[in-house]
Parts: sequence; C-alpha cells; structure tokens
Amino acid sequence: IPLDRILIETDAPYLTPKNVPGLNRTNIPQNIRYVVKDLAKYMKVSEDVLMENAKKNTERIFQIKE
Repeated sequence: IPLDRILIETDAPYLTPKNVPGLNRTNIPQNIRYVVKDLAKYMKVSEDVLMENAKKNTERIFQIKE
C-alpha cells in the first residue's frame, strides 16, 4: 500500500493490539502508537514518516484544514 493511501485506526474498544504491554482487554484510542509501531516495521519506514503520511491522508480525505 503506498504511503499516500494509508490511514491508521485502533478498532477501539475491540481488538486490542497484541503488542500492548499487559494486553489490557479493553482497547483505547491511545493504543494507536502500538499499531503505528508494528505497521512502520512491516512497511520498512520510520514511525514518524508513517504518522506524517497518515495525518496528511486523514486531512485530505476528511477535508480538515489546519
């Protein structure tokens, strides 16, 4: 998937990422950092690059202006 097509979400309150320490059974939005960590590793890009692209894509798709 090209970086200009990536969006990131957590499935909260369900499907807690497996790499969350303690594996709290109730997923929370703050767990997005664990999704980013594994996705960046899988895509072979830095977490910062992944997050910046996901932010730009979200702003474009939902027409969010800064």
